[in-house]
This record gives sequence, structure tokens and C-alpha cells, in this order.
Amino acid sequence: MKHLFTAVLALAAMSAGAQNDDSNNIYDLSTGRDGSRMFVNMTVNPKEIHQKINSRLEIKPVLWAADSSRSVEFPSVTVAGKNMYYYDLRDNDSTMNLYRAGKGEPFSYSVSLPYEDWMELSTLAFKQTQSGCCGAINAQDTVPVAIIDLRPRLFNPRFDYIVPLDTAEKRFNLSGRANVRFIVNKTNIDWNYANNYVELDSILKTVNAVKDNPDATVESIWLKGFASPEGPYDNNVRLAKGRTEVVKEYVRKNSSFPASVYHTDYVPEDWEGLREWVAGSSLAAKEEMLAFIDDTSIPAPVRNDRFRSRFPQDYNFILTNVYPPLRHTDYRITYTIRKYLNVDEIREVMKTRPQNLSQNEFFLLANSYPHGSPEYDEVFDMAVRMFPESETANLNAANSAMNRGDYKMAEKYLANAGNSPQAVYGRGILKALQKKYGEALPLFEEAQKLGIKDAADAIEQTRTAMERSANGVTYLPYGNKLK
Repeated sequence: MKHLFTAVLALAAMSAGAQNDDSNNIYDLSTGRDGSRMFVNMTVNPKEIHQKINSRLEIKPVLWAADSSRSVEFPSVTVAGKNMYYYDLRDNDSTMNLYRAGKGEPFSYSVSLPYEDWMELSTLAFKQTQSGCCGAINAQDTVPVAIIDLRPRLFNPRFDYIVPLDTAEKRFNLSGRANVRFIVNKTNIDWNYANNYVELDSILKTVNAVKDNPDATVESIWLKGFASPEGPYDNNVRLAKGRTEVVKEYVRKNSSFPASVYHTDYVPEDWEGLREWVAGSSLAAKEEMLAFIDDTSIPAPVRNDRFRSRFPQDYNFILTNVYPPLRHTDYRITYTIRKYLNVDEIREVMKTRPQNLSQNEFFLLANSYPHGSPEYDEVFDMAVRMFPESETANLNAANSAMNRGDYKMAEKYLANAGNSPQAVYGRGILKALQKKYGEALPLFEEAQKLGIKDAADAIEQTRTAMERSANGVTYLPYGNKLK
């Protein structure tokens, strides 16, 4: 590169007398790599290139290696004065890019050559040759017009993982809903009604899954029964209580847990469930219904009657299709799992019972593997599956995904990672890795203010990346030099 610039200065001095002050002769220059080709695009305006009648100017794009050891020439453009133009037009082949000086409209020049590795770091220059009759060269110069640096620009972030708390006790909850259907005004279970056997079996399977876990200790089994709003309120209280007790007794008799772990609750009228259905419906009176349901001043004993009289056109449909699913039983099993003593034990548990592990145990296991290894990534992915609502688990899984280049999955995890300083920093990393530096920088600056030490390095890397053009080309001022 140094050799090239030295030559440019010498040649420029030699040709200074042939130049004028026009600067609109060549514009819209672009160069770079397009797959396996190196291209040069520009617009040439021959009307602004002035030549004597017996002279010509040849402009030839040349690509020089950074160390000047290699070069390659692109097809040239020749702009000639009147006499020389017709001479060249008569005596040269039809492939020559020949134009008359001072005449014609701007034209597009677009050429490419096979890309070679040495072009990664190079300089594009315009080699200009001023000649006259019989090919006599009057002047030459070489003007650098673009510095090309196509070396990969890697953003190398330092990921900020969060170490989950090592809790003294590992407490877990398993919850669900059983749509046990009861005949109107009945509290006994009819096994032939609806899908009752399957629904009750779902509760038992959940309970037995905990019972069969040798490392688990059940603390409580909570059941909550719901009745639909139709009928007298007092009767709905009776139904909700009775149906909950029936379900509890069925589960208790078919499991080995003592009665003391069972707890029950009930909701006489599931207005919340009705509201959820109405909110998702397309009923014309939806907004009025929601306002009615949200009005807590209406006494419970008369609420359904007023609802029926207020919305008579929709009530029969709701009674038949919406109220039955509101008769259900929610359940939650709370249990503890013993802590595991070492990484080897944690590794074995993850193979068979990953639900037994705490977030801290997942973290310890992940860090027993080389960072970025498939095993390392697998542990963090499993942790977020076990704790899908945990901001910490989502952030650590996002870092792992970004480290392996899975930006789509990282974006999904980061959406659930909360707004901690580490999460802000992580979102900045994702933007930077996606080369969205303008969006990354303010996130890094915010993270720095929030105390993330690695943000300073990320800011420096981002600013460096932003200083370069998107395709690795820096264009030099050249207008007055092209004559």
C-alpha cells in the first residue's frame, strides 16, 4: 500500500498540467465482493471530460494488493476528443468502451472479475493515461479511490451468565386442571358421563409421578372445585364443596398419601372463567358482558339471574356450551426434592429425572463441560425447559444460543429474560452479532450505566464496527483528480 501511494504522488505531479477543475465526470462508485466475483460499478459522464481534438483519456480501474505484490486490471473506458474519437472508432474493435469527450449522456460502467484471496485487503485505483496521435503517451497517473478491507469483522462478546441461587430447599409445584363433569345439581361422579375417567386419571398420574420419585417428599395436595353460575347461589356453594370433596376422596383412596396433606377450596360460581371465554369471543355484546362481569357491586345471589335477563339472546348458547366446562377441578401438588451432592450425581439425574434439578444444579453441571460444547448447550436448554418462566434460565439459555450462533432461539429466550442489567447487555450482544450496531450501542451504554463491566469492551467493539462501511470499503475523495 505504501508503494502505491508513493507512486501516486509522483504521477500526480507529472500530470498536473493536464487537469482542470471539473468534478462531475465519475460518480456513484461502488466496489466489493459479490459471491465469487469482485465488482466495480460507477457512472461516467463524458460530457464533463474535456479533451483536445487529437487526444484521448483512458481510465482503467486497477485493483492492487495491500503489499503491492499483485494487481489486476478491469476493462478500461476511453474518452477521446473529436478527431481521436473517430480515429479510434474506425480502427479499434467493437468491444472498446469508447466515448466522445464533451458529448453524450452519463453511462453506467459495471464489470466484475473472479475473486481471489489477496483481494481481501486491497486498494482500488484509477489508472489514467493521456495519449495523442500514434499512441504517444503524454501523461499518466494512478489515483486511489477506495480502500478495501473484506477481512471478517467478528464481534467477540463476553457473555454475562447469572449464577442461580443455591436454595436451601428445592420446592416444586405440579399443577393442572381436570374437567370432571357433573350432572346438573349432582355431586356424585358418573363414570359414564363426558370424559370423567380420563380427567380423574390425569390427577392420579400427576400425584403418582411424585409418589414414585424416590427423591421427592410431598408437602401438600391442593384441590379447588368450581361450579358454573346457573341456579341458586346457595345450591352452587353446596355443589362446589361437594364435588371438590368427591374428587379429593377419589384421589386419596387411589394414592398412598395421608389425609393431612390434602387441602381443598371451592368457587361457587366461576365468573372468572366465564369472563375469559367472553373476552375471547366475537359476541356483539362482548364489551357490555365484560363490564357486567367486572361489576362487583352486583350481589352474588342475583348475579346470574340479572346476567340472563340482561343478555337473553346469548344466554341459552352460553348455558349449553360455556357453563359445562366451568365445572372443573384445579389441582396443585407441592413437593420438595433432596439436594444432590456432586456433579456426577447431577449428571445421572439429568438423564432420567431432569425435573428434580434446581437451576443452581443445572448451572453447576453446565460449567463442568467446556464452554460452548454440545453438552454445555444441552444443559442450559434443558434448564429453560424445566423452568420456562425463569428469567435467569432464559437469559443463560440465550447466552448459550448466541454463543453457538442460534440467534433465532436466542431472541426467543431474551424475550422472557426480564429487564435485569444482564438481560439488557444480552440484548445488546444479540443486536451486535446480527450486525445491527446502531441498535446495539444504546443497549450496551445502558448496561454500562447499570454496572455491567464487560459493556465497556462491547461499546468499543461496536463503535469500531460502526466506523467501517457495511461492505468493508472506504471511499476516498477523487473528483478533481479524474480528468
